[in-house]
Amino acid sequence: MESVIPATRTVIITAAIITGMTSLRFRIGV
Repeated sequence: MESVIPATRTVIITAAIITGMTSLRFRIGV
């Protein structure tokens, strides 16, 4: 179970980065 927590954090961070980049692209595009 201990190894699951860091993996989850990595997924959340990755999702946050992707969301941030998408938001920037959307703003620039519009």
